[in-house]
Amino acid sequence: MNTMTKVASVRISQSLRAVVRDLTRIGPHNNAHAPAIRLGISTLAPALLLLSLGRDDLIPYALLASTVAVYGRASNRWSRVRMQAQAASAIVLAITLGAIVAGAPSWVLVCGAAMTAGVTTLLSDRLRWAPGGALFPTFSFGVASSISGADIGTIVITAVLAAAFALSMAAVASARNPSGNAHVPASPTPSSRVSITHATVCMVGGLLSGLLAVMLGFPNPYWAVVAAVVPIVGMYSAAQLLRAVHRLVGTAVGLLIALVLSAFSLSPIATLLVIAALLVGTELVIARNYSLAMLFVTPAIIEMSLLGVERYPVAELLQARLWETIMGVCIATLLVGATHRVRHPRGSSDSRRRGS
Repeated sequence: MNTMTKVASVRISQSLRAVVRDLTRIGPHNNAHAPAIRLGISTLAPALLLLSLGRDDLIPYALLASTVAVYGRASNRWSRVRMQAQAASAIVLAITLGAIVAGAPSWVLVCGAAMTAGVTTLLSDRLRWAPGGALFPTFSFGVASSISGADIGTIVITAVLAAAFALSMAAVASARNPSGNAHVPASPTPSSRVSITHATVCMVGGLLSGLLAVMLGFPNPYWAVVAAVVPIVGMYSAAQLLRAVHRLVGTAVGLLIALVLSAFSLSPIATLLVIAALLVGTELVIARNYSLAMLFVTPAIIEMSLLGVERYPVAELLQARLWETIMGVCIATLLVGATHRVRHPRGSSDSRRRGS
């Protein structure tokens, strides 16, 4: 028993050191400034135009649609444009559906966000989107469902035009550099078993997290859905669990940054500039260190989610975000562990790969 205890202690110590190394490792730059600049322009230009036209109510939808610019950063010319077009279709549809059900009971919105997570996770796996997962479509549905006011037709037009502008930026970049980052190998397509399980885990995890947030009275339960969806990216369980740790640590520190930003009474233009700068920072480091990216994306998402909606007390809002993140990450972790052998049966090639 003593020997077994020592072995277990050594393995735990090695695992903890590996987690710390992963949390603090900074990957190569790999020309990250180019897609970061495109994302900043794609985000800021439509939002400033709407602000100048006096249509502040449409800015959240434009910001959500402009996130298609994050897709395909490591792809060649046609792959990048095709991938962004696919993601744009999913995000615009998510925005539209979210706007349609806005004002419905919270449990309905949670069910819609969970279904969005499941369907777009399946699409992401089968179409090999990069970044993978259902973060942006799910977040788009959640934010759109929490805002009401503008008519559906105007919302759809705004989202389509903002996404089209982002696509045009990708097309221009592809024309200037047709090969893009073609040397970066494409991620493998997961098996049907893995894809279906991913989609199911995202939908169930998002549903459980969101409904728990509703029961506890949190103001925007879709955040819990998003928190449950984010870790379920990639083909291997170890990578998914590490991503969950990154999400939790990065979000906790990012909330502190959001708290500092809340101390300033920013004008609408300043708010948009801050959001754009944070998104640029996210894109600069997202492929290098996920926890570091959370320091940027967490306050950016909070600012985006508050555009056009009633402001909650800052301390209460950030506390709710933290608890929703903890709930979502914990539920996702449990589901990843519970479905590991379904996705990677013992003796399969997948189960023998690193970390799975």
